Formats: sequence, structure tokens, C-alpha cells
Amino acid sequence: TPPVTVTTMTTTLVVDETEVITKNAYDSTPAGPDFYLAQYPMLGGPMIWATFLGGLGTEKVESVNFAVRTDGTLVVAAESNSPDFPLATQGFDPTFNGGFGSASYGSEDCVIATIAPGAIPTTSQLLAATYYGGSSGEGCAGVAVDSQNRIYVTGGSASSDLPLKGGPHQSQRPGPRSAFLAVFSADLRTLLHSGYFGGTGLGASNALLIRSDSASS
Repeated sequence: TPPVTVTTMTTTLVVDETEVITKNAYDSTPAGPDFYLAQYPMLGGPMIWATFLGGLGTEKVESVNFAVRTDGTLVVAAESNSPDFPLATQGFDPTFNGGFGSASYGSEDCVIATIAPGAIPTTSQLLAATYYGGSSGEGCAGVAVDSQNRIYVTGGSASSDLPLKGGPHQSQRPGPRSAFLAVFSADLRTLLHSGYFGGTGLGASNALLIRSDSASS
């Protein structure tokens, strides 16, 4: 099947383990079905950088799973069942919590990563990454950043032990699968807020957007 391609201003993401066009790559060799990330000039022109990102398992990303900071840093939040996803620096959770060997919803963790902006001849650089999940499975479906570069992630969780941190959210999973919202510091080392939300049925959140008039604190 052809690769799935999503374009936003300066960044193109391609999901295909067979993609081989890489330039100034952080990782030029896929370990499995990995993320493939590439950046192009906004007004067109040759590729600036491209890289694979992933571990021995399966990584999955969709059109709403990335955001771009004002300095060009790419923030990716998606799903992985790789126990060896590259973490660069010590993030909030360096340990995979799901089950390796299956791409089913019940075996994956969210992974959140930040990639430095590329500029010829600079190599794309993995700045930080972390797992986020419980003992069952998580699907990460949306990511956004605010004016202080805090990272907001949303999706669905089948885990009853999702890491939680204060905030106006539900402290227990209300259904067999429920939506969640998590907020991380810019360096991905600290979980600032997190919690479930939803009813008693199957729930998930597919995207999120930071309001321009939201408080900066």
C-alpha cells in the first residue's frame, strides 16, 4: 500500500516502514514499521531533513498527531508497542507499560517526542521522548502546544492505572475505554495535569485545540 502522507506548512509525515528517502537523518534505518518524519521549506524546494523514529515494534501516527512550535520544533504524539522506543533524555516515563508483539489497541502506549528543527546541514535531532500509559492500552490521537511550549496530549485509554496528576478531570476510568487528557512540561520530564473524561460506554478523544485566549498560567 502507498504511504500515508500528511502535510502542514513546513512538515510532512509519512508512515511507511519501506520509505528510504532520508537526509540529515537522526535515524536512517527503520527498526520496524516506524514513524517517518520529513521537513520541507514552506514555499517549496528540496527536503531539509528526514528521519525514521521508532523501536522494534510498531509505531502508528495519524494526521492530528503532531504540532509545530514557533521555533520549528516538531512535537509528535502517537502509539507504539516498542519496548525500546528511543528516548534521548530521561522523560516522564522511560518504561514501556503495554505488551510487545501486537499492534492491537490493547497493547500500546502513547509515545510523545520532540524533534529539533532541521536546517541544512544540521541533522534532525531527537530532543526528548517519553512513554505515557497504563498496563492495558492507549491510543494517542491529538497533540497541541501552548505559548509556554507545554505539551497537551489526548486520546483513549483502556487502562485503569493511567498515570494521573490533579486537575479538573475524572480520577477513575468511567468506562471500558475512556478519553483522557494529559499535559506535560516542554521538556517532557514532568506530568503537569492528567485525567480521564467521559461516560460509562466506549470513549476516546480524537483531537484537541488550544484556545488563543486561554490563560498562560
